[in-house]
Amino acid sequence: MSGSYLELMILQESKVAELYQEFAALDPGNGEYWSSMAEAERRHAGMLRELREFLPSRRALLVEGRVRAEAIRAFLSYADGVLEKARKEGITPLKALSIATDIEKSLLEKGMLDHFRGASPEVNGVLAKLKEETAGHAAMAEEMWRKNRSST
Repeated sequence: MSGSYLELMILQESKVAELYQEFAALDPGNGEYWSSMAEAERRHAGMLRELREFLPSRRALLVEGRVRAEAIRAFLSYADGVLEKARKEGITPLKALSIATDIEKSLLEKGMLDHFRGASPEVNGVLAKLKEETAGHAAMAEEMWRKNRSST
């Protein structure tokens, strides 16, 4: 189970990166912002892959918690729907920022990364960086949304 949960988390980060890259194409005025967010999400997926390497040696542990694999699958379905709509109909820049804010806050509130415990400074460093960057993304997305909302 731990492997499949982690694989879903990696897929989730990759899907968010894909979504943000699509937003960059739809919102060239904020294209640099979206591209940097997409790159950070790809980096997060890589960090999770790094954690995967520590599971067999038990230097990283995956602890069952309140977020289940089904929640991640539901999110992936939602993200696929947003991507499809963005590609077919487009999404306004303000709506894209609103979606990103909701996504980043949701990832924090669900405590996806709280399922991991590190048994080494290296693993704990990766976990801390992932949590810190996710919190930063939520704040950046909300700030961009506020800035763009007030300018419309």
